[in-house]
Amino acid sequence: LDGKKKIELMANHNKIAFENSPFKEFNLGWIAHQESFLNQHLDLAYAYISEISSDSPLSPVHIKPAGLYLSVRIYGTVRTQVASIAKRFKEFSQVNNLKIIGDIYVLPIKTYWVTNNYKEYINLVCVQVEQIPKD
Repeated sequence: LDGKKKIELMANHNKIAFENSPFKEFNLGWIAHQESFLNQHLDLAYAYISEISSDSPLSPVHIKPAGLYLSVRIYGTVRTQVASIAKRFKEFSQVNNLKIIGDIYVLPIKTYWVTNNYKEYINLVCVQVEQIPKD
């Protein structure tokens, strides 16, 4: 299957599975490998669920490390904008003396749960960075 077909299959499965489940209470996101993303490929490595309810029955498996993050909010799909986002992250890091040190977090904010038009999707994409010490 090509990338688009895989996403469609996963989206249809998730929509059915999540319609009547407690997952609606949580943000479902993705973690992409830094190296492939910065080389303009979207290699989704892991799914993650972020707790948004204090009385959640789920325990976190992965905790996003504390620190400084670059982030961008985009309209549309991340897959169609990987090259642009990777370029923006690299250029901003270079200009501001930052080093990208983590994988890429993708958090859908507005998805197919809310709209049928993928151009109206809103995604938050972020990556951990650290200041490069000046000599």
